[in-house]
Amino acid sequence: MRMSHGRSSSSHRVGSKHNVSPNRKRRQLLSTTSNVNPKIEDGFTTTKAFWKLFKASMGFLPPSSGHIPLSDDGGYAKFQAMVSQFRKQYGIRLDENEEEKMSGDREDPSREEADSKRMLAEFDKRLSEQDKEYEYTTQMEDTFNWSDEAQKLADLISTDLRLEERRRPELTTRLFITNYFKTLRMKSMNIVRIDEGLSVFTSLHELSLSGNPLGSLQSLPKTLVVLNVYNCHIRSIGSAVLPNLLHLGIGYNEVDDEVLSHFPNIFPSMLSLDISYNYICNFNKTMQTLSSMAKTTQLLLWGNPCTLIRGYTSHALAALQKVTRFDDNKIGADDRDHFAEQLNALKEEEKSAILAEAELEGKEHETQENSEEKEEGGKSEKEEVLTEEEPEVEENKDHKTIFNIVIKNITNPPPPKIPPPPPASLEEESSTDSTKSKKDKKGGKAKGKAPVPSRPSSPEDMTPEDYKNLAVEQDFRYFVRVIPPSEAAEHIAYTTKAVPWDTDVSIDDLTELEIPRTGDLVPCIMFDGLKLELWESLPGDLPAPKDGEEDNGDAEKKQGEEDGETVEEIIPRKDKLVAVAEVNLNELVDAKSNGVKSIDKTCTWKPPLGTQNKKISEDVVVSVSVGINTIKPKDDNIEEV
Repeated sequence: MRMSHGRSSSSHRVGSKHNVSPNRKRRQLLSTTSNVNPKIEDGFTTTKAFWKLFKASMGFLPPSSGHIPLSDDGGYAKFQAMVSQFRKQYGIRLDENEEEKMSGDREDPSREEADSKRMLAEFDKRLSEQDKEYEYTTQMEDTFNWSDEAQKLADLISTDLRLEERRRPELTTRLFITNYFKTLRMKSMNIVRIDEGLSVFTSLHELSLSGNPLGSLQSLPKTLVVLNVYNCHIRSIGSAVLPNLLHLGIGYNEVDDEVLSHFPNIFPSMLSLDISYNYICNFNKTMQTLSSMAKTTQLLLWGNPCTLIRGYTSHALAALQKVTRFDDNKIGADDRDHFAEQLNALKEEEKSAILAEAELEGKEHETQENSEEKEEGGKSEKEEVLTEEEPEVEENKDHKTIFNIVIKNITNPPPPKIPPPPPASLEEESSTDSTKSKKDKKGGKAKGKAPVPSRPSSPEDMTPEDYKNLAVEQDFRYFVRVIPPSEAAEHIAYTTKAVPWDTDVSIDDLTELEIPRTGDLVPCIMFDGLKLELWESLPGDLPAPKDGEEDNGDAEKKQGEEDGETVEEIIPRKDKLVAVAEVNLNELVDAKSNGVKSIDKTCTWKPPLGTQNKKISEDVVVSVSVGINTIKPKDDNIEEV
């Protein structure tokens, strides 16, 4: 019997400041290295972020026109004093070259901060070699890692500024600097917009803006060859064509089918595309778009909802004949043959399952027809025509994503509550009724209520068999509500059949669900999983009849008896949420599974949020089997929903 209730419906380190090494304290006080990636409160444009990085590394900002004036020491005097104090305190001697640098810097205070930072880094490294408690952290690599050209430019400017008469004053002009850089990596700097100022970088070939909340791509230099914008909340890409772009890394964003359709026009020369973990849902349209990008030979598509189809890799390789690397795997002729064979095998499996199901339905339909013909004397011509009509097949229908979910059994669920013993007056009445019943039996009649079965009154004295009898007496049952991982989860959630209590409640409920492919399907599968709710169910109370009115249940029963039909009395049930559980479905998102995989999980039930239930312990578990795009198993012991 199926119940109707609910149907369809970073760890951080904690340390004491008293345990900090004294030398580490000194380093924190003496080090004046600026933070290369400063905390930005309100967000930056790309231009402002670049000059922020430049100043943090080089120690100066060039004026809007001309070169840096000699009177500007860029705050170097402070660094010079710190270096002297550092050397004096730790007794570290400078070699001849460093002494020459320092003397030259004293004569020319217009040296920028970058050279002094390098000196501090060298001192820091020496100190770490002398003091084992001292932790050395490489600072120079962090200082210049935002561009391949930053270190070289710093050396050029440093050398030129030491000369009595500068030979290359253009090195400190904005025009030279913006034309000099070929690579820029401005990651996780809270850049909120790509502004027009980025277009003045006329030599820029490689740009990385990953980890910034951009939202869209616009005003990009047409000279770009490599662009990486991972995890930038990209939802639009504008309309400007990037004719020279060969690689685009745009994974972990919010690119959907509509945005993807513009890629062939905007990126005509693209060779490599990483568009993994986005919101691309329609597989057929995606293949049409990607196949029109004739030059693209390396593709990373995995992690999109459209990849969660049966035979995903096989279908994709059949549509993308020019791809040589797919989802981070090399693709050769042997690989294509292998996945083509897999696709044929999957199709044969589907065909066999469809034929078996059609044969079973045909037998059931034939049996039903025969029974109806006997009762009605045959079908009308109109009904026969309607039966022979076949449903229309929808053209260009996309592949489905199917979950087969089996809730197997629940181990050690909380038992039913032991009712309190009846009052003494009721016990006497019960004994009187029992005496009367014995007297009436002699006359052939049984009157009065059945005697209350004897059982222990303490939970410690109750045996599993006692609890089982009590569950039967109370009609105490359990059922599970299943919420699939999806934006539409609440709409396709379902409940299993309700099963009487036992120490091991065997449910064996099989449900096949077509999961809507919404944008957040993959993240929901990976992070939310399959949510389960354990409900207990007890019979409710029938509504009391009004004065002068016959009880509804008796009336229906009486009417049914008059019509010659057997009417079963429907009693409403009272359901209560007892526990919740989450089934980890990470393993289903597997690029090597070709879109077909099955997993078995055992999960521990926990009390609902904000509640406490001492009966829910670690030994209260549920066994679940979940398959993605698998053929629905045919098992006589499993009841289908």
